[in-house]
Amino acid sequence: MSDRYLISPTVQRELKLRNVTADEILREALKIKTEGFISGDKYFPEGTVFIAWYKSKALSAVVKNGAIECEGKQYSSLSGAAAHYTGRPTTNGWDFWSVRVPGKAEFVPAHKAAETRAA
Repeated sequence: MSDRYLISPTVQRELKLRNVTADEILREALKIKTEGFISGDKYFPEGTVFIAWYKSKALSAVVKNGAIECEGKQYSSLSGAAAHYTGRPTTNGWDFWSVRVPGKAEFVPAHKAAETRAA
C-alpha cells in the first residue's frame, strides 16, 4: 500500500479551513490510538508541554491521550489548540507554541522540537 494518496481540491479546502491534516481525520475516523501526538510526520510524546504568551497571558496545553489538551478540551492539531486561545478561526500552531518535551529542560519553538516519526 502506498503512503501517498490523492485528495480532491474540495477536501483540501475543508482541511485547510478546519486546520487539520488528512492523516489526523483518518486516524480519528478509524479510531487509531497513538501514544503521543502526531501531526503529519512530526511526533510529540505524551506529557509534552506547550506554552505561549498571548495578549499578556501565559497559556498552556499538554499532550494527553494522543491529542493536545487545553483547559480540558482536546484538539487534533497545534493550530486548533492555538485557535482555542486566540478565538480566531486560523492560527498557525507551529509559530504560536513553544514546547518542552519530557526529559528536556528548555522550551523551544514547536517547529524545532518535533521529532520525525518513522512510518
